[in-house]
This record gives sequence, C-alpha cells and structure tokens, in this order.
Amino acid sequence: MAKRRSCPWTPRLAAVALGVVLLASALVVASPDRGTPTLAAMASPIRGSALASAPASTPAAGPDLWQADPTPPGLPGLYYPSLASDPVDGYAVLYGGCTSVECNSWSNETWTDAGGVWTQLNTTVSPGARGEAQMAWDPTLSEVVLFGGVGCRNPPTCTESGTLNDTWTFVHGAWAAYPTTGAVPATEEGGLAFDPSSGNLVLFGGYGCFSGCGTWELVGRAWTEPNLTTAPAEVYGEGLAEDGSDDGVLLFGGVVSSTGSYSDATWLFSKGAWTQISGESPALRVDPTMGWDPTIGSVLLFGGTYVTLSNFPGVTYADTWGFQDGSWTELSSTAPPGARSEAGGAVDPSTGNFVLTGGCGPGGCPYDDVWTYGVAYTLEFFDPGTTCALLDYADGHFTPGTPANLQAGTYGMTITWCAGVTLESVTPSADVAFTPGLASAVNETGELSLHGSGTLTADFVATFPVLWAENGGSCATFRLGGTSYDAGSSASLTNGTYLLVAAACPGASLTGLTVSGSLTFTQSSAAGGNITGNLTVAGAGQVTAQFSVAASAGFGLTDPWFLLAIAAVAIVAVGGAVIVWRRRRARPPTAANPPTGPAEP
Repeated sequence: MAKRRSCPWTPRLAAVALGVVLLASALVVASPDRGTPTLAAMASPIRGSALASAPASTPAAGPDLWQADPTPPGLPGLYYPSLASDPVDGYAVLYGGCTSVECNSWSNETWTDAGGVWTQLNTTVSPGARGEAQMAWDPTLSEVVLFGGVGCRNPPTCTESGTLNDTWTFVHGAWAAYPTTGAVPATEEGGLAFDPSSGNLVLFGGYGCFSGCGTWELVGRAWTEPNLTTAPAEVYGEGLAEDGSDDGVLLFGGVVSSTGSYSDATWLFSKGAWTQISGESPALRVDPTMGWDPTIGSVLLFGGTYVTLSNFPGVTYADTWGFQDGSWTELSSTAPPGARSEAGGAVDPSTGNFVLTGGCGPGGCPYDDVWTYGVAYTLEFFDPGTTCALLDYADGHFTPGTPANLQAGTYGMTITWCAGVTLESVTPSADVAFTPGLASAVNETGELSLHGSGTLTADFVATFPVLWAENGGSCATFRLGGTSYDAGSSASLTNGTYLLVAAACPGASLTGLTVSGSLTFTQSSAAGGNITGNLTVAGAGQVTAQFSVAASAGFGLTDPWFLLAIAAVAIVAVGGAVIVWRRRRARPPTAANPPTGPAEP
C-alpha cells in the first residue's frame, strides 16, 4: 500500500491567510476615525423642586411715622389752606389757601387726595378765592362744611375782599352755598370741628371778630351760641379738632386776642361745656396743624410757631404730639416734615393716614410738599429661590429678609432680579396686595397695596447650564427623562433633582460619574454598562463620564465595516485556494508528480 502524501498547498494557504490577516490589520490601523455622531437636540428647562414659602408668622406693626409723598404736579404752594376728610367719597378735600406771604392773594382751586393721588376738580360753583377758612367733615350732614375765612367777597370779579361769614357744603365733587340763620360773626384763622358728643359742628375763635368770636354750634341750618358758664380766652391761630377718644372737641394754643400773648392751654368742649385740661402739653405756639386721626385713635398736632420781640425771628416747630384719653404725649419720628406753621391737615379716608401740605417755615413760604403720617406697617420681602432680587419704590428699596416700615397705601413698585432667573409669581400675605404691570427679562413693575403688616414673596424659576463630558471615551450618552444628550453638549436645567442614566457605546465600560460646580450625584445602580442615579442641580456645573477602557479610535472589533473587510478577504483567500487545488488535480501524473489517490491492486 502506498503511503498517503500530505496536501502540498496547505503551507501556501496558511501563508495566504497570514497575509490576509496582516493586510486587514494594516487597513484597520491606517483607516481614519469617522468620529461619533452628535445629537443637536437641547432639552427645554425642566422645573425643579418647589421653592420655599415665606414664614407663617406676620411681623407686628412698627412705630407711627411721617413719610414724604411725591409733590403732585400743579398743586400750588399754599399756607392757611383748608383741608378736610370726605369719607363718603373716599378722599381728603383741599380748598383755597393764601398764595402770598401777606395773604392778600388766594386760591379758589379744589383738590382731592386719595391714596397719594391728587386731582384738581373743575367745579362750576365754588366758594370763591379765600384763605384761612374753617373747614371740617360733618357726619350728621354727610358733607364737608366750610365757613368764613379771608378773601373775595363778590366772586368771580373779586373787587371786594375781607373777612367772610358765609357757609358752604361739599360732597360728590360739587360745592353748594348753605344758607344758615344766626348772627355768627365773620372770622378767619379760627377753628371748626365735629363734636361727637352732640353730633354738631363747633366753631371757636378766630381773627376779625371785633365784638368777640365766641363758641358757636351748627344745628341743622342754624348757627347757635350755647349757654356757657366758663370758656377759654378768645384766641386765633389755635388748633381745634374732633377728639374721638375724649368724646368732644379739643382746643390748644393760639394767640389771646385781648392781650396778644401766646397760649399753651388745653380745653375740651363736650356735651355743651368747656373744661380745661391740666398736665404736660406742647410749648407755646400759634398756627399748628391739628386734626383727629382715627387710625391711631388720637388727636394729632404738628408744628406751629412762637415769635416775640424778645426771641425774634422766633421758633418754628417740627414736633409731633398726640392727645388721647385726657393727656398729651410727644410722638417720636426720625424724619418729620420741615418745621412749619399754617399748614393744612386732615385724614385721607382711603388710607387712614393723616395728610399735611403747605404752610410756612424757615425753608420757605409757602411750601408745596405733601406729607403723610400713619401707622408704620412692617413689610418683609422674600425671594427664597435666588436671594438676588430687590423691591424698589419711590423712597427706597427692600432687600430680601430685611423688614421695612411703610404706611398703609398704594405704592409703585419694581421688582428687579439677577440674570439667569425668571419671575414666576409674587405671593402677598393677607394685608398686602401686588398688582403686576410691565415685565421684562430682569424686572417687573406693578403696584403694592399695604393695609397691614405682612410679607411679599417672589417665586423664581432659575435655569443653569449643565455641561456633559467624558474622560477616556468618545461615545457616552446622558439621558434625563425622555431627552438624551451627547458628550460635548449642554442642557439648561432648573433647580431640582433629576433621574440620570449614563450609557457607554459597545466595547467601552463606564466606571463612574464625576460632577463639579453646583451639582451633586448619588449613584443608585450600575449594570449593563449603564450608571443610574439622582443628579441634583443647584447651579451651573459639569457631569463627566469616566471609562475603564477607551473605545477604539476607528474600526472596532464589532464595527460592521471591519467585519465586512474580513469576510471579503476570507472569500478571496478560500477562492484562491480552491483554484490552486483544482489545477493541481488536473495535471497528469509523472515521476515528479505521482498520483495521490489510492494505489490500484
């Protein structure tokens, strides 16, 4: 039996296969990197966790205070103007006043003040130009009543002037003459106030009463003199006001008509009788501003002047006093109006604040400024989401968490915040209201209404850039909810916590995620090449995927193009081997090429 011979082309086939492998390796090394496809989609801002709310407790009211109001356009500078409250129409009413230092020219304008909004009324009928008139609100008539003063006796020509004794009423924006009976004398620079004990208006004192001004009550349409057993000395330039806490009319100061001396006496008229009040009182003065302030439950007195030959040019006061339950108390104020006398004053019923305007003092005559006095309510402003906002108003601004004192009323406000955040809402407490107006990317204007102590909370949505990166690989994907991000891209996220899934491409392995900036990451699982956990965003930052084995830079072992190349080379190699074998079989046997089949018997 002949010995079987081995296949002679086997070494050649092995050599060809080795060459194919070397060629494929060379192709893999030489092929350029195609790069990793990048997703261009950016996620919309995702809302984070809810912002903190304002404290539940409400700050208590602060001390009473004076506050300067913006000077109304067109309001003339006046002294001895008449000012009274009109609760039926919801405003304070100003009429007339002297427009010259000598008080020989007067105004005939009617103005109203509701919450700091001053409006001049165009009335078809008016009492005529005058100053130093006595004016007060009469709850019995539900009208403002004006009496006397000095000015024009025959409006509108005004060819005659002097001290007046006519009576007028005002309500619903209109003046009307109010005919009365009784021999009430003409008077100026006196006092008129409502007496809660009788329901009548009381007129006392004044200048120009040659036979004595006396005490008068308006009962219906009749001026009547009560039967008095005792009475204060006749004075002019006194303070006279309703005193709701003592159920009567309060009188203070003035100049005694018979002697020209100053008075610091305090008297109360109640139930038809005068009673002098002893105890501490303001200093001697004339022409203070005085009125009943129901908000603080006290008669309020401000300013006045005291001038004699011995102390010329005299003293003009800027002190504030309150009279309540039979005694005077000086009220402190850090920023009162400038010292003055002969100013008008009354309560604005829309806010409950006492309004003061006009008068004369060392700083000028007459003044045209406006001041209000009222309870200082404490307002606190919060912006728990950013702590970068300011609440500005005409006279200053609030910083978050810092209490500020404001009177009741309505204020134009602007909330300003830092870049990168958006105002979502403004939440006031019960006694505070905010009406939004114009808004921009960094501020919003509106109106703040304050009727008590409280808080104002601004809720913001803050969005921060978060960058996605990788270290050691080139194909990491980051998924938040239904949105995926490639390494090298970024997302705009709000404050909050998000479920994050990070994945690597096949052939690479993630070992962990690192974060920087204002980010934190808490890993919950790592399986199948993915890492899952909670990403908390409190500001800008970067998330970086860490790899243990870098992904191939070009054809990978599982790359379809690489597999196709190997298959093609293998096909060529096998085909070549088959051709060589067939040719080999086709040659005739020779001594040098014996047959390879089995020997014949």
